[in-house]
Amino acid sequence: GPDTWWVYYPSASGGNQSPIDIQTEDVHTNHELTAHPLQINYQTSGAGNKDGGTSGGTAGSGSSSSITGGPLKEYNYVLSRIELHWGESDNNGSEHLVNSRPFSAEVQLIHWNEDLYDSYDEACKRDDGIAIIAVFAKLSDNEGNKTLQTWSKIIEDVEYRGKCMHVKEEFDVKALLPGLYFYDTAKYWCYRGSYTTPPCYETVTWVVMSQTINITSNILKQFRGLRSYYDTDVRPDDEYDGLIQKNCRPVQPLGTRKI
Repeated sequence: GPDTWWVYYPSASGGNQSPIDIQTEDVHTNHELTAHPLQINYQTSGAGNKDGGTSGGTAGSGSSSSITGGPLKEYNYVLSRIELHWGESDNNGSEHLVNSRPFSAEVQLIHWNEDLYDSYDEACKRDDGIAIIAVFAKLSDNEGNKTLQTWSKIIEDVEYRGKCMHVKEEFDVKALLPGLYFYDTAKYWCYRGSYTTPPCYETVTWVVMSQTINITSNILKQFRGLRSYYDTDVRPDDEYDGLIQKNCRPVQPLGTRKI
């Protein structure tokens, strides 16, 4: 589990690990970021791949969706993949916390720096290589986020680990961002951190949105039905019977970092 990752992945014991608990009263306002706002240039929609037995999939049409500005300076970061993190219950599943409070889930849009590096695999190990936008999903009794709904409908086809399918149905990447997307990208927290999964490289600039999107209990139930084993394997005899009931890493110490 996460507590022993450092044995196999030394970066996991570093001082700049993610996720963190964002204490809003300790946050510093950086006016330079206001003067040079974050620019999110996502394509309206596109097909992609969905991986089974994991938390995410590739975003589709790669280089046509990118971000720049704000804490990313003038570098252009290309969207590579999208992940969703959830928990055992509808009340907690986000990796980052705000004032020690979890949300129901967390969407992570993962980008790599195409100005400094030639590939995602190179960028993920290098300074200023990766930028991740994190969006909290809060529980709603009404309709959930339409892109998450689209994903939940295809879960059954990629239920097992190793399964992958090309999603022909177009989905709106922009819809994974909060409703204020079109005119307000200034309300976010940013800090230097790491991947939240092994090998936990500390090469990530995190942009955590303060606004939320909606998710329903049914969507969360669908994702908890994903399996951590191949369909040719015997079902693991573990506490979750091989189901991915949660895939969120516990918060890590902030240390001397500023948000």
